[in-house]
Amino acid sequence: MTILQNRIFAEVAYAPRGGVVPVLKGQVGVEQSIAAAERRGETVLGREITIETTAGRTRIDLLIRMPESKLRFIESKKGRSAQLTRNQRVAFPKIRGEGGIPRGQQAAEAGLEPGQPLGPTEVLIERWD
Repeated sequence: MTILQNRIFAEVAYAPRGGVVPVLKGQVGVEQSIAAAERRGETVLGREITIETTAGRTRIDLLIRMPESKLRFIESKKGRSAQLTRNQRVAFPKIRGEGGIPRGQQAAEAGLEPGQPLGPTEVLIERWD
């Protein structure tokens, strides 16, 4: 972890649940996922990408391009109590099996075409304690 990540984590590691604490922990987890992706030779294309599936919409932390040019989504969870949202639990299997439709500015900035279907895409869930 970077010095900033260590400082943020030290401040929030034992704080009460709710409020800004889970958000800050989540940010640290996303930074850890970015560092891990870069170590694997992957390129981060975008953050907070909204995907619509037949099961509903969900937002995924990262979109990356793997070295072999395939796309992959990464959802980062920081801490033992961090869970997928209901929408993530139902949408991730759909994205893996059917794909989905990118929505919004974040998707466009990541190089996706909002409104244009995306084929089945891997969703990696990375857990950081």
